[in-house]
Amino acid sequence: MKVAKWGNSIAVRIPSDVVEKLGISPNEEVEIRITGENSFEVRRDTRRQKAIEGLRNSAVPLPEGYRFNREELYDRFDRSVLGRSLALAASESSDEDQGAQ
Repeated sequence: MKVAKWGNSIAVRIPSDVVEKLGISPNEEVEIRITGENSFEVRRDTRRQKAIEGLRNSAVPLPEGYRFNREELYDRFDRSVLGRSLALAASESSDEDQGAQ
């Protein structure tokens, strides 16, 4: 197996039988780990997949018929304590900027 220059890195072509055994396809991420002085190991990187599964498992189910409404979300934020304090801070900052001119 040969290595090739790829930008500032060196690329290794993964043989098709290894690709098939790992169940990987182009543009998937793999993990390469040094296993000895002159050896390394290629593994399918499953961290992203596990993170997505964790998010899906922790998601709160939405009520049937729920529709996301961005305007309603913005309105709720504007009325929240954080939204009001940010608006106040922006207003005070704007007043100070005008007074300095």
